[in-house]
Amino acid sequence: MAVKMNEVVYFLTSATTLLPLMFLYMTLQMSVSQEFGEVRLVDGEEPTQGRVEVYNGTLWMSICGFQWTLKHAKVICRQLSMPLATGATNGGRFKPGTGMILADNLDCTGFETNIFDCPYEPSDLRCDHSIDAGVICGVWSHAKEFDVRLTGTLSMLEGRVEVFYRDQWGTVCNSNTGFENNVLWDKYWDLKDAQVVCRQLGYLTAQQSYREDLLMTETSLPVAVTNQRCTGIEVNLRECNADWEVLFCPRYQEAQVVCDPRHRVESFDVRLVGGHHPNQGFAEVLYEGDWKSICSREWDLDDADVICKQLGYPYAVYALVDNQELSAWTMNKSDTFLDRVECTGNETNLAECLMSYTSTALCGTTEKAGIVCMSDKYPSEDPRDKEGVDLSMILTVALIVSAVIFLLIVFLFILAKYKKHITQKQLLLSLPGTPQQDQVPLTPRSAADEEEPADNPPPYEETLSDLGDKLTPLPVFKAIKRGYEDPNRASGTEV
Repeated sequence: MAVKMNEVVYFLTSATTLLPLMFLYMTLQMSVSQEFGEVRLVDGEEPTQGRVEVYNGTLWMSICGFQWTLKHAKVICRQLSMPLATGATNGGRFKPGTGMILADNLDCTGFETNIFDCPYEPSDLRCDHSIDAGVICGVWSHAKEFDVRLTGTLSMLEGRVEVFYRDQWGTVCNSNTGFENNVLWDKYWDLKDAQVVCRQLGYLTAQQSYREDLLMTETSLPVAVTNQRCTGIEVNLRECNADWEVLFCPRYQEAQVVCDPRHRVESFDVRLVGGHHPNQGFAEVLYEGDWKSICSREWDLDDADVICKQLGYPYAVYALVDNQELSAWTMNKSDTFLDRVECTGNETNLAECLMSYTSTALCGTTEKAGIVCMSDKYPSEDPRDKEGVDLSMILTVALIVSAVIFLLIVFLFILAKYKKHITQKQLLLSLPGTPQQDQVPLTPRSAADEEEPADNPPPYEETLSDLGDKLTPLPVFKAIKRGYEDPNRASGTEV
């Protein structure tokens, strides 16, 4: 039976057919847009807090709050690129969830980047939504004096700087900011001030201290502080010099920042590279799997002491900043990570020191901090070559000269032994009664020779036996030749 076209159209557009198709489409879209391991915060008063939900590839589910700690909260806040976690809740703070609950025992260290990177064990706990896990990232609702936050944008990494002062939130104003030739200039608020704010929020550092058209909303909050004068190494905004309680601040003078998404570290692994011994070299720190160098600007013994102690040495002997005089060391091409480090020398880890972060754009590639640590096993002298001579070349020449001198001494020793042997042989051959070897027959004397005066010595052609008859044996040779008997001793004659 032929099917009419209008009946086909009616079937496809009917509610009983269209609604299931739409539901299937929406389900597929949700499964595509969400990935396994994603997390979110829900039912919180602010975007940076709420009940934690994770996506298991099919649906969102709560996490059992049993044994939920601040270490777990740090992982969640880091995974969401939010400020450092300041609270971990297990029910009561946020609205209870519905549906499934992840009851596995998550054993996080607090340094993981994803909650599913934490080691976990299946658990038979019967959790309910009264103890759902929650987190608080940053410091908003439970703020303390001089806490800071960023507002006015949709991102947690950037925005207007606000500070909690005298039990209320207020803006940070740069009263010395203005426009000149359509260019914004500022006298006080700069990247150093922004670094302090971002580090206080738990981020590594700041990328910008101002960006045009950054703020999306205005604020009616009072002005809390103005004329910030930070050095960039403070850990809190209240440590900077500033003027508090300003009455008015135009919107274009409101301080703002754009933070680096990398998170602040609580400890650094360190090493020394490029030196001739393990106790010396250029200082490097490990961050996110890469070794990075330290800028040598304002580098001193207090800073070097902390690294030497981390490596097991008692203290630093030299803190080297002039790399031009360290030609004997091998310089790595690692990126500069720390710009300024200010330690007291009593810290146990470099991360405890005041510091600011930078890149090779602000610190030259040859401005690397060097260290020589005190050691009983390795040399602790100053490795700098003050005359600019290549120490490796000097060592090579010294080795060559030493080898030549050694060979000359061996040659002279062998020559002396040979001469001594020849002398002893000649003395033995000159003794009376010594058997002569390789005797050569001599030419008979001629008549001309017999006419020579009697007092002239005989010619060298005389045989050795004839000369032996004329020689008187010397006492000094009596004991040299074994088996030789002195004719005088035999006859009883005194010598």
